[in-house]
Amino acid sequence: MKTLLKNFSAVMAAVAVISTTSCRNQATHTSGHAADTTMQAPAQPITMEQAIERYLIDSIGSHYEKAALCIPECHIIATHDSNPDSIKVWGDFWVMNYNVAGDTLKTTSGGNHSGMLLLHKSDAGYEVTGMQQVADGSNYDPSAKRIFGEYYDQYRAWVADENGRKQARSAAIARYVSQNGLNGTCYQDFGWPAVPITPPAR
Repeated sequence: MKTLLKNFSAVMAAVAVISTTSCRNQATHTSGHAADTTMQAPAQPITMEQAIERYLIDSIGSHYEKAALCIPECHIIATHDSNPDSIKVWGDFWVMNYNVAGDTLKTTSGGNHSGMLLLHKSDAGYEVTGMQQVADGSNYDPSAKRIFGEYYDQYRAWVADENGRKQARSAAIARYVSQNGLNGTCYQDFGWPAVPITPPAR
C-alpha cells in the first residue's frame, strides 16, 4: 500500500528522549501484612513520528554543536508501509539547536537532512534502522532524483515553497515552547532579525 502523508512538524526536547518500560508487579512485604502490589501502566508503542524524532536528535543532532534545546522538523513527502520490516519514509528533515535568551530562541547549529528513512515496526512500535540522505553541492540534484524517485517533483515543490517551510518551522518551535512551558515568542538565526513564532493550533 502506498500512502501519501500530509505535512507534520514534529517537536521534541533534546534532553527528553522517549523511554519505554516494561509492565511489572512491585510488591512490598511487611511482617504480618499482605503484600502491597502496584501495577505500572504498560508502555505505549512508539509512533512513527516519535521514532523519526528520536533518530534525528540522537543520530544526527548529536553531531552538531550542543545547545539547550534540540528541535527536529519534519515534512513527510510519502511513505510505503505495506512491509512492516522495511517501511520507507521520504521527507524534508531538519535538526535545529537553540539557546534561550529571554523570550528568544537563538539558533546555534543545525541543518537539513532530506532523504529516505527506513523503519521497522514491532509490538514496541517503530524504530528507524537507516537513512539515505541527499548529497550536498553538485551531487544534490542527482542524489535527490535517485532517492526520491517518483516523489522528486513533490519534494522539489516543497523545497521551493520558502514561505511554507518558514511557517512549518515557526509552528514546530511554537508547539515545542507550548508543550514545555517556555515563554519563547520568537526565534533568531545568527545575523538575522528575530522571527515571531506561530501559536500552535488549538
